[in-house]
Amino acid sequence: MNDFEKSFSNFIDSNDCERTEEMCKIAMYTMARNAFAAGWKAAGGKIKSNTRSDREQELHKK
Repeated sequence: MNDFEKSFSNFIDSNDCERTEEMCKIAMYTMARNAFAAGWKAAGGKIKSNTRSDREQELHKK
């Protein structure tokens, strides 16, 4: 295994990588929800302001 592969493997197994993965999940969920909400509003739907879905609350607990 070369130095790059060994270093990358160590990173993948690290807590830093796990934290980064969780932040990415939250960011992707938020982006998808915001895009869906924009379409919902454009179609005339209403959304209660400042509410979080159960899934969003679960993601932010981690």
